[in-house]
Amino acid sequence: FDFRNLVVADIKPFLSFIRQLNIVWSTDMLKEGESVVLNRSLIPNLSGEVMPRLETLVVVGIGGSGSTLLSCQEPRFSSFSALRFLDLQDLHCHSFRDVQALICALPLLRNLHMGHVSWNYHDDYEEEPAAECYLQRPNLESLDVSPTFPDKTLRLVEWLATTPSKRSLKQLVVPFRAHNAPE
Repeated sequence: FDFRNLVVADIKPFLSFIRQLNIVWSTDMLKEGESVVLNRSLIPNLSGEVMPRLETLVVVGIGGSGSTLLSCQEPRFSSFSALRFLDLQDLHCHSFRDVQALICALPLLRNLHMGHVSWNYHDDYEEEPAAECYLQRPNLESLDVSPTFPDKTLRLVEWLATTPSKRSLKQLVVPFRAHNAPE
């Protein structure tokens, strides 16, 4: 289900049946800006009361401003009682903290798939220790990452090893090429 349809009046009665929500970049985001489109179409309906059966959130092709906006939605995301799967594809974030905030905003997240996710190398928080809230979540059962950005994969896995995921993880898929060793 595409998030732009959330504002269509005829669809409103059916929102409670949505199990997967796709937040996918398109040309309207280029014209108006990601944050504008997300604020208009997604944010007003982003709640567990509106979509109580939502199990999967798929985010594809969103850039820095859109990913920052999504990472600030913890109060909204925390109302989802069935949301367990997050699929991030072709996502560029301003910083690793945005990635952490988005993952931690989903308190019941159990499955994370990340393909082609990047953030700026000059991360302002690079030298600062992780905030306490980023050490209390997530409790992942499965993690699947792509080999596209090996340094990013390593940073993600190192952080997750400091969270409850180090005890709860049952399945880890890190392709051979997703490493920092020289070829």
